[in-house]
Amino acid sequence: VPPPMPACFGSDCPVLRPAVLEGLPTIAASAPPPISGGAALATRDGKLLFAADAELDQIYVVDAAKKHLAFISKLNAGDEPGRMVEDDAGRIHVALRSGRALLTMTRDAQREPIRRELCDLPRGLAYDAASDEIVLACAEGKLVRAPADPARDDVSELAILRGARDRSEEQTSELQSHH
Repeated sequence: VPPPMPACFGSDCPVLRPAVLEGLPTIAASAPPPISGGAALATRDGKLLFAADAELDQIYVVDAAKKHLAFISKLNAGDEPGRMVEDDAGRIHVALRSGRALLTMTRDAQREPIRRELCDLPRGLAYDAASDEIVLACAEGKLVRAPADPARDDVSELAILRGARDRSEEQTSELQSHH
């Protein structure tokens, strides 16, 4: 931290010049994914924090009580993890925006996350506790309902407007936003 500048008036003030960067700018091999929201989640019990890093294709899991990184779940290159929800069993479900899948992970660093390819452009995500299902809005124009337990495979689809992004439930009516 530079020392504070003394107060000065008029011609007594030094001339401030902009910083000059040396060398050429670095150009990345590929563009990072766009910034998207909903990529962080605190578990219902408040013990863990999950944060998705779409640029590095990994999910950080932080122990909230100890305030330290518990583990990192590394994904496939280009998966672009996005929105997350927690189900009643404590599993965390993540929309893989460019990975074309729904990822289900547990709180255990030793357990491999499970990928389910449910649609091409997963975007919005919600948990329906009444049916114990994950509801996934897909930008290609479908709403997918899948069991929260990835061992079950009874998946249903409903055609919706293309460009669907967000999913929310209010009593018995389903709401969607799109671009």
